[in-house]
Parts: sequence; structure tokens; C-alpha cells
Amino acid sequence: METGDLSKNDSDAEKTAKKRKFDEISKISKQEISGKKFVLRNIYENAADFVDEKSNFSRNEEYFNVTWYMNLMREDNHLGFYVYCDPYDDENEQLKPENWSIQAKIDFKVFGIDGNVFNESMGGYFKTDKGYGISHFMEWEKVEKEYICNGNLTVEAHLTIFETVGLGREKIRSFDESQKDVSDGILKVRNTNFYVSKTFLAAQSTFFKSLFLGKFSESKESIIPLTGIDPLDFHFLLEVLYGESAIDDTNVEGVALLADMYDIPLVIRKCEEFLLEKSEKHVEEKFRIADSCHLENWKKVTKGKLESGKTGQKTFVLKNLFKMGTDDSGGEPQRNATSLREEHFGCFWFIHLTREDDDFKFSVNVVNPLSTSKKWSIDAEIEFKTFDSWDDETVKTMSHCFENEGPEQFLEFENRYFDEHLPVEARVTIKKSIGLGTGNIRRFDKFSQKDVSDVVLNVGDAKFYVIKMFLAAQSPFFKDLFFGIFSESAKSEVSLTGDDPLDFHSFLEVLYGESAINEFSVEGILHLAVKYDAPTAVRRCEEFLGRFCRKSMKKKLQMATKYDLYHLKKEILNKITKKEEIRSVIPANITDLDHEVMGQLLKKAVGLR
Repeated sequence: METGDLSKNDSDAEKTAKKRKFDEISKISKQEISGKKFVLRNIYENAADFVDEKSNFSRNEEYFNVTWYMNLMREDNHLGFYVYCDPYDDENEQLKPENWSIQAKIDFKVFGIDGNVFNESMGGYFKTDKGYGISHFMEWEKVEKEYICNGNLTVEAHLTIFETVGLGREKIRSFDESQKDVSDGILKVRNTNFYVSKTFLAAQSTFFKSLFLGKFSESKESIIPLTGIDPLDFHFLLEVLYGESAIDDTNVEGVALLADMYDIPLVIRKCEEFLLEKSEKHVEEKFRIADSCHLENWKKVTKGKLESGKTGQKTFVLKNLFKMGTDDSGGEPQRNATSLREEHFGCFWFIHLTREDDDFKFSVNVVNPLSTSKKWSIDAEIEFKTFDSWDDETVKTMSHCFENEGPEQFLEFENRYFDEHLPVEARVTIKKSIGLGTGNIRRFDKFSQKDVSDVVLNVGDAKFYVIKMFLAAQSPFFKDLFFGIFSESAKSEVSLTGDDPLDFHSFLEVLYGESAINEFSVEGILHLAVKYDAPTAVRRCEEFLGRFCRKSMKKKLQMATKYDLYHLKKEILNKITKKEEIRSVIPANITDLDHEVMGQLLKKAVGLR
């Protein structure tokens, strides 16, 4: 059996070399306390009947997006105890990287009849699917006499991960020496240096605020070590802090662990959002991550969703009995009428009836009770029912997106015989709501940001307290503005003209890593992202338009052309396979499309003849 342990087949020299390697790793491990810990536990039934040289594997368990399992063997009158890991499922074997590794410490434990525990520790340097362990962990005779109870053997492997290499998604941005001129501090994680802005990290984390701006001796050091954490996890944590969409199923647990460790609300929130909306992990795995990383909001929302799922959809029914007689003056029959308002899910809803000759039109209207200029929308499905004098019902359905400035949408019912009253029901099922609520996600005002900012940006009548170095790292425009030859570089307040303060607030939220992009904010944010040459914000807007936005292909193509979003243009054009789709994306003003797009549309049209 080939393993990465001190096996019986090794020569004395090989055993000595491996033992030295394990001792070095163990020595390092004792100096650091890592948060990436977990326990593999298994009760082996009928352990007394183990066959020589035959593997006895435990069940697979996933931790930090890696599959782990144990193996016990009876070999050479001893118990062999091994741990294995596999960073990818067999289905994704082709995606397995050539060079990957996991450096860890393993504590092997076997539990005895009288509660006694036998344990040994070693370092493990996993880089293949071969196991690490100890072939002569315990004499088999001792196992049978002192540790097998009622035929069963209970074992545990406690693992502490210190560093991973070559696993997970590719890195999006760099924090190496290329960032030296837009950083004022270096954080060292094992052998990797990260060039960062101290003030920016202080604004995001109480831990870093105390570390950099407090009375700790580290605040004066040029290089500050952070111990016990994985450099790869820390890189992804910084990417999230710097506004990138860096969280996926391969790193969410490691990133959430560091966010909890360093008290970074933004990243905790982003991890919770990912687990709620995008993660494909099983719900039990999500709950385990939420428990270990203290994602309390995620647990609260998820438990609420599970409870609401037991009672059905987000549905309610509006009912009204409309009077079909004359109005109060006794003249013509009423042409318009509304039902009383009812509150459902935080908004007020009512039915509107209009009458044209003998036909009727109905609509459902919603009023947001919050006085806000923020754009909002509610996607819903509506089922209307009317009942005639013989109680025969007519049913019609529609889908509608309610907006604070959106047009009213009616359903028309043909002329039928009604007496003086017309019963109407509207069953509303809410599919999705956006933008409801109060306030922005993040504040940039004097009271909350003054002590963690070094410049004020004036946009219209609004003031934004921000960090020069952080914006400079996000945008060449701001780098030149703050650190170039412009006179503004020496000013404590800088005015930016021609921008909407609301759009600029959302733009800053995106730069600071928040999920501020929605159907209504995306174009304003994209406009500023292109204007100020902020690639992270452009990338996130393009990602939103391509993956989540419900705008028409025509509108998306117009935006992709206007703001030169290459990947979005390519994606939209690839989706066009019919003549009707070609016609649907042609704008009224043909100049809104560039020559390249027009050429590709023409080529598609010729091919579809």
C-alpha cells in the first residue's frame, strides 16, 4: 500500500527523512493556532474481524470544500491509522490541478474501554490522493484487549489546516509588490506578503482598526505577521473587501471563518448572501458552516424560509364587491372605482376598476408606505376572478412588475350580465421584490467615517468621506487625482461635477464590496464605473447584466455597446438564433449599435434565410 506515512516498506534513510519532515511541520504547527479545524469521527463495527492488509474506510465528509475520510488497517500485527483527502469529486477529475497541496497537523485518537484515549500527532503534507498516517499506530493485541468494546472501535482524527495551494478559483486581483505605491502596510501570512491600505482595512474591521490605529506595537511596524491562517483564504478575503465577486463554494467556508475571526461585517454579510442565493451546497452543510463561522443572520433567515415553506408561497387575496349602479349624483353609472387598501408584506394593496361602455378593466395597485426616493419593484403573478349573476366565474391571469413610477397594467373582461354588484377577487403571488426598505447599505458620512477616512468628495450637495489610497487602488483616475500632479492631491476636500449623488453613493458601495447593483441602479453605477475607470465595478455590473438582470436583450445590448462590455456583447449575440430576436434588438436609433455589432447581426440574418 502506497501512502505518505512512515510505512513498513520504507528504508531506514527514507524513514529518517520523512520523520524529519513531519517533525518540522509539527514544530511549525505548535507555533500557530489555526481556525481551520475539524474532526473526523467513526465507529468501526466488527473491528475484531478486520482482515489483514484490507482497507476499512470511513464515510466521506466535506470540510473547507475538500472531501476527507479515514482508513484503518490491520497490518503486521499492528493497527494502521490513515487520513485521506480529495479536493474534487470523481466527476470533476479533469478539473483537478496538477500542483495542489494542503499542509496540516493531524491528531489521531483511539478511544478505549475504560474511557482511556491513545493518541499520536504528526504533520501531513497532502499533495496527492494518497493518505497520511501511521502504519504501526498500536499493537493489534493491545487494540483487542483495551480498545475494542462490544466488537466496535471508536476513532477520531483531529485536523488543523495551515496552508492550501492550488485549490479553488483563480485569483482575480493582486496584492503583491505591484500594489506598493497604493499601499501603506504589509501583512505577512506565512511566506506571503500582502500590500494593503491600513486605513481601508481599519474602516472594515474592528480588529484591524485596533491593530493599525491602536496602541499595539505592531501599528509602527512596516511588516505585520498574521499567524494561524491560510494565505489563500486571506487572499480571497482581501478580494471580497476590495469589491470583487470572489466567493464561491470552494472558498466560502475559509473566507467566512476569517471574516468572523477579524470581525468584518461586510464579508460576513457577503458570505451569508452567497450561501442564501448562489451556493449549491446541501442545506446541512450550509448550517454547519453557519454554526462554525457564527453566521447568525443566515441561520435566522434560512430558518424563517424553511418555516414559511411549510405554509406555501408568498400569496394573499384581495376581495371587493363593486357597486355597479350610478354615482352619488344619481347620473351616469360609475366609470372608476377602487377597493379599500389592505396591508400585505409591508405594502398597501388595492383593486382598481374602470368601465368602458359595458366592458370592464381591472388592475391591482401597490403603495410603498415608506417615503423614499429609492427605486423599488415587486414581481408578481395575479389571478383575477369575477362572478356574474348566476355565480359563474371568469378567471384571467397576468404577470406584472410593480414599480414606484411604473405604468398601471389592466386586464379586460368582456361584457357579461351583472346585477347591481360585481364581486371581484385578485389572488397575488409575490415572486421577487427589490429595493424595498429604508436607507443605503453603507454610510459614507462624517459621523461614521471621519476617523477612518482622509479625504472628502463633494458630489452635488452630498459629502462622501472616503480613503484616498483605497480609491487609488480601484481606479487610475483616482490614483492620478490623489497622488498625481493635480492640485487636488493636496486638498482635504475634492469636488466631482456632473454626477448624481445617489448614483455615486451606490458606486462607492460597489467599490467597498456591497451588493448595491440592482435593476434600477446598474446603469448609473456602470456610467460612473466607466467614467472613473474602475474595472472592479465595471466587471460586477457586467456580471449582473449577464447573469441576473431581467432587462430585455435590446436594452442589454445597447448598454453593452455604449459601455464597451465585450463579454456581455458576445454573450447576447450568441443567444440570438431567430429572425424575431434580431428584430427585437435593433434600436430605433441605429447609431446606438457599433459597426461590429451591426455586422454580426447582418451575418446572422443572412444565415437564417
